[in-house]
Amino acid sequence: MQTPIAWFPGHMAKARRQIEGALRLVDAVIVVVDARAPATSANPDLESLIASRQQFIVLTKADLADPEATEAWLSHFRNRGMVAAAVDLRDGASRHILTRGLLRLRPKGRTPGLKVMVVGTPNVGKSTLINRLAGRATARTGARPGVTRGSQWIHIGGGVRLLDTPGLMWPKLESVEAGLKLAWIGAIGENAYDPEETASALARFLADGHPDLLQGRYRIDPHTAADLLDAIAERRGMLLPGGRPDRLRAAETLLKEFRTGKLGPITLDQPPVSEEGGATS
Repeated sequence: MQTPIAWFPGHMAKARRQIEGALRLVDAVIVVVDARAPATSANPDLESLIASRQQFIVLTKADLADPEATEAWLSHFRNRGMVAAAVDLRDGASRHILTRGLLRLRPKGRTPGLKVMVVGTPNVGKSTLINRLAGRATARTGARPGVTRGSQWIHIGGGVRLLDTPGLMWPKLESVEAGLKLAWIGAIGENAYDPEETASALARFLADGHPDLLQGRYRIDPHTAADLLDAIAERRGMLLPGGRPDRLRAAETLLKEFRTGKLGPITLDQPPVSEEGGATS
């Protein structure tokens, strides 16, 4: 299967150099990932870059992910010696959760003062996280990937300074599945993928793993529908002249409703399995 994702991350080379150069200025790194895809939304290039720094893994959009899977992912990161937390950045309580995690990053025996770099792929919520910690709008945010264009320091009080960085994608997608998941959660710009192909793949994923959510939202039987997008279009009355189903509108609807959680909490990446045969805990 050929991926429907167009991958043009050449401009990310500059962002990588910025992050690499700024690492010597910071004490620790906040790694922001999407709770629905903690592995897929984590840049493998960043892992090697920041290995020498203490890391705080923040799973954003936790309200959109399966709670049990999120807990398993948090255990996985903590078992690797990382500070980890899951948050819904729209909730005011997230600031307390994030501040508590930051306190655990402060080097022992050191006077107050902490410099932390914030990294992550586009549209995972880096700038929103910074604004939540600062208690004001300091970093630019937006629903489109790639809003943050350059690095910027933000003082958030308590001697803590955060370094916002551009969202960093990696040079090459290793699999079709990874590209699709990034498109499903909105980490890839709309001009980089075919909405009908991408939504069709999402519909098949849901039919295989979450048929009850698909059936509950659209009142269709995913096991008997000849074409899921056609079925969604017909059920929602999205018809073209002549009564043909409007597949594009159905695709856009499915993607939007998945991203906003209207289908229910879903985690795309299964938590790692421990050597004992169960999810890490």
